[in-house]
Amino acid sequence: MSKFSGEIEDLPGTARMAGESMLSWLQQIEGYRGLMALVDQESGTACFVTFWEDEGAVVKTRASRSSLRDQMASMAGAEVVGTEEFVVAYSDGLE
Repeated sequence: MSKFSGEIEDLPGTARMAGESMLSWLQQIEGYRGLMALVDQESGTACFVTFWEDEGAVVKTRASRSSLRDQMASMAGAEVVGTEEFVVAYSDGLE
């Protein structure tokens, strides 16, 4: 999960465009399972959560994801304020 912050007028629209632009790249990576963008307009933050088949896919793509994340933040006029990795312990509705 990567968290971004910035004074972006249309945060939901910008997050949607960023997600769509990353999608073609992500879909080419073995182990990719999904992407979710969450926004909080009040605080001016957005979180992008990517889902991966296993820890190996996460490790294998870490450097390239970091580079893409930084490029996307720069293009949107946002700042990366944090990154974290989690293991999904339970989900409903996600395959």
